[in-house]
Amino acid sequence: MTRLLDLVPRWLLLALLAIALAVAGVERAQVLKARADTANAQRDYAAFRSTQAEAGRLAERAARAQEATWRTAFEKEARDGQARIDLARADADRAGAALDGLRRQLSAVLAAERGTAGGAQPAAAGPAAGSALDLLADMLSGGGTALVDLARFADAAHAAGLTCQRSVEALR
Repeated sequence: MTRLLDLVPRWLLLALLAIALAVAGVERAQVLKARADTANAQRDYAAFRSTQAEAGRLAERAARAQEATWRTAFEKEARDGQARIDLARADADRAGAALDGLRRQLSAVLAAERGTAGGAQPAAAGPAAGSALDLLADMLSGGGTALVDLARFADAAHAAGLTCQRSVEALR
């Protein structure tokens, strides 16, 4: 091999060695640049992920705050609605009590008209007399209870409807 090297001029060997070292230096520089670019990209990606994680936390916190606002408004409307329903029930109970009072008064008036202050007398044979007081007694005895029940239902349904409507409006 030394004989082969003796045939090649020294300057050519030195030139080839210089070219090989230059190519190796360029490759080394490219590898170092690629490593630096990779490190920069990793650092940028880590910063991006951190920013996105913080944005996610802030968005979740805002959503939870909005949900709490909605829940508070909804619960307030539910309490107010229950108060309206309770008021409607109390009104219906008072109306029922007033109806019972009217029935007692009418019974007393009917008893006084018939001349029976203490007990009931058997009805006379034949068609009913049909006085206005008898008609009023019939109306209060049969229809009054149904009307109180209907009013109780209507008031409760109205209060429930208002509560539902206001609850939906509170969530907007």
